[in-house]
Amino acid sequence: MKNITRLMLDYRKAKSILWNSFFRKHVKNLTECSPLDEFEEIDSYLFRGLVEKACGTDKSTSTIIALPKQGSAIRVMLGERDGLNVSWREWAQIDNVSHLKYVALFDWDEYGHVKYQYCKCELHQEGAVSLALADIDEIDFFIVSRSVDGSDVRTSTNHNP
Repeated sequence: MKNITRLMLDYRKAKSILWNSFFRKHVKNLTECSPLDEFEEIDSYLFRGLVEKACGTDKSTSTIIALPKQGSAIRVMLGERDGLNVSWREWAQIDNVSHLKYVALFDWDEYGHVKYQYCKCELHQEGAVSLALADIDEIDFFIVSRSVDGSDVRTSTNHNP
């Protein structure tokens, strides 16, 4: 398990600058999604170049997880899938978090000025999986190699940066 927090924060910064400086101004109305669609395609290359290549890995051989910076408890906003949408509920304190599997950086207004203050994750706890938003300032990111059968292989449980 390797700490990649710095790589993820660099990716966050690059993604924010790219959207805010060059793509946001092309959004004319919310029914025309072309700028967002094009940005998402570029974003996948940005992620591969700044995170995956720097780690020497890709999504097929590893998983990115987030762990609380302090202890095993974290404040998250839980979400419920409703088709393609997610209904976010109120913030909750979750104790004994085994890990949060990284899904994407998140901002409430994906068409406006973004900061990506949150990390959208899958919360794995007591055998159940649910969506969660975690404040990016309260977590560290790690890359975890997967074994041949697809399960996570952890080489260390110490996650202090």
